[in-house]
Amino acid sequence: MSDGPVGEWVFLGTVALVTLGGSYLSGRHSIDPTGPLGWALLVAALLALAFRRRYPRIALLVTLGAAAAYYMLGNPPGVEPLPFVVALYHAVTAGRRISAIVAATACVLVIQGAELLSDAPLETDDLFPVVGWLVAIIVFGEFSRSRRAYLRAVEARAVEAERTAEAEARRRVAEERLRIARELHDSVGHHITVMRIHASAAIMRRATHPDLAYEALGTISTVSQEALRDLRGTLAVLRDPGDDGARQPAPTLAALPDLARRTQAAGPVVRTTVDGPVRPLPSGIEVAAYRIVQEALTNVTRHADAERVDVRLRYEPDQLVVQIDDDGRASTVRPAPPAASSGGTGLVGMRERAAAVGGDLLAGPRPEGGFRVRALFPVKEVG
Repeated sequence: MSDGPVGEWVFLGTVALVTLGGSYLSGRHSIDPTGPLGWALLVAALLALAFRRRYPRIALLVTLGAAAAYYMLGNPPGVEPLPFVVALYHAVTAGRRISAIVAATACVLVIQGAELLSDAPLETDDLFPVVGWLVAIIVFGEFSRSRRAYLRAVEARAVEAERTAEAEARRRVAEERLRIARELHDSVGHHITVMRIHASAAIMRRATHPDLAYEALGTISTVSQEALRDLRGTLAVLRDPGDDGARQPAPTLAALPDLARRTQAAGPVVRTTVDGPVRPLPSGIEVAAYRIVQEALTNVTRHADAERVDVRLRYEPDQLVVQIDDDGRASTVRPAPPAASSGGTGLVGMRERAAAVGGDLLAGPRPEGGFRVRALFPVKEVG
């Protein structure tokens, strides 16, 4: 009925004014006005209401006892039941339904007892309005309790939904940051590695083989343009994530020959083999397989000092097998750097790419020497 300390005091003051004022007016028109003990009982009932929220049963008992004693003393009837009505309502809203029903029944019995003690004829019909009002108060209190519980549940669900939405948004942001980090590492990192190797070759050959040095510079120019194109595509997505048209086309396995050619120009001989009938694959698997091959070739170029790299794609009925073998120094290729788990680089980054599309990746030294990276992607035929 009231919220906050100010509202509580206003409510209690209103109930006290109505109760005491109504009893005073009733006493003025009565042969036997309200006596000092009657006033004391009314004040006691009003004081009990101040504790109705913390102690609803006690407030119910005190207000009922005060009203019963008021009647038994023969004080003139008026609005003295109001404190009991308020306590009854709050007992129901506090979930004390049994106590409220017992108190309401006791109230009816008190009224009957008062009529018997006063030698007045007992009119059963006079009890029907009283019983009706008590039942209505209990029903209304139960409705209010249910309504408040419902509103609290709705508010709790809204808060939980907002919290879940925020957590989901943070998760998506983290996933997007990791995806961008992988794209930059795998794409731009590969191009920079190729440019670095060709730049070193041009420096060493500028005096003895200037023609080869100029050829290396031409390759650097071409690769740098590809790196800038990939970088611009990533930056376009960052500027406007909703603009799909700004996104550069995702790399596919059809671009492996160009990747092999660039890697071979930087050092090792790269041979690409395809087994089984080539068929369309989900775009996520196409991108993951391409990036894994790209990262493996970048690692070979940086660390392995290999002379030959074999890239094999095998299309099986229910999976795609991607295998990269090199004849370099397996002990110096990889393990992944310590920061790989947080930056999406090295072997950890490749494993994360494979796992993101339901695949698996194995990597380690070969018995005959060199290093092997093998990725398995479960696939179904598309279209």
